[in-house]
Amino acid sequence: MTEGAFYITKNKRQFKINLEIKSMPLSTLNEVQNQYALYFKQACLNTSQSFITRGSIKNGGASVGIENIEGHFTDQEIESKFKVLKESLRGCSPSERSDLLNNFSLFINNKTNHDVDTVRVLAFFKDKDITDLTFLEILYLEAINFEASAALQIAFYKTNQTKTDTEEGVLATQAQKSLFTSVADLFLSQLNLSYHPNIFANLDKIGLGNQPEYIQGALKCSQQLNDEDYQLLKEMSEDLKEMYQAIKNHVALSSEPSSNNNSDSFLSSLFSCFATQKLDLEARFKQYQSRTIETFFDFFTPDNKNQSQEALKAQLSQLKADFLSSSDSSFQSSLSSPLNRAETQNNQPSPSSPLLFSQQQAAAAHSTAPTPEPSPY
Repeated sequence: MTEGAFYITKNKRQFKINLEIKSMPLSTLNEVQNQYALYFKQACLNTSQSFITRGSIKNGGASVGIENIEGHFTDQEIESKFKVLKESLRGCSPSERSDLLNNFSLFINNKTNHDVDTVRVLAFFKDKDITDLTFLEILYLEAINFEASAALQIAFYKTNQTKTDTEEGVLATQAQKSLFTSVADLFLSQLNLSYHPNIFANLDKIGLGNQPEYIQGALKCSQQLNDEDYQLLKEMSEDLKEMYQAIKNHVALSSEPSSNNNSDSFLSSLFSCFATQKLDLEARFKQYQSRTIETFFDFFTPDNKNQSQEALKAQLSQLKADFLSSSDSSFQSSLSSPLNRAETQNNQPSPSSPLLFSQQQAAAAHSTAPTPEPSPY
């Protein structure tokens, strides 16, 4: 059993992340994070559907999207009232808190001519630091969290039926819920609505939107990316795919012994050695792949704010050189130079359409639950 809690600060918000994992394999945490990344990205890109699913805004009893009331925020009256509310909530008694929230809820409903579930939305953030959040941001974050979390639970329980008529089953269900909440809080604490939805949209545009490791990496960014950055990311991902294919080709002939040699103990031992080398090479590649993706997105954090893209290319090239140096020479020769595709493929036309999206909704084309794309490596 693993229990604990930690605080994570991102975008000036500090969330308490609770962990309580009872008899749950570590791999399950990775599986949940990977699956949740896909739902989270989709919820960010299709916020209108997220609000409808959440049901936090209603008109005549019917759930509607945020676009129905967003225009009422332009005069800043709502945000001014919300700022006063946040200050008033500090140190107040439970009864005073209830009155303050109810009064603010009445103001919102009158201002927008819609029924906004203000009290329940703010209750979700009761134990979170919302000092630097606007009320509009809170509405977005709560709807996104609800949509992604609901999709995760539906998908998980469809494929993982847990019996709750035993003590072990009850504990397993509680552990699953705790894990889901922890993962959801972690993702929400990293989200910045001003640039992450655009980054997610561009991941879709360059064919990386269904690969969870890129979605999770993108959440580390603290700024928008430009067209050159996305081009480099695309080249980097293609380079990783080519390298993994080279690994598969390199070990293909020695992966399985032929039927004629099954009785030869020496050859069997030799093939066993090749199989071990194959597994070792693939394991080291996965480590290299993770470090490469992490290095790319870490470049767009405040610590690397003043560095050029050439510095990033140098870091990526060094990572590849380090990986290759631990591999045999025949495998090295099967690979092309790192990140030099632009020089070796000048005959290919460059993209003519811009990569950056101006609206969050541009990439929201469907609302069905996504499934992880089989990793090409």
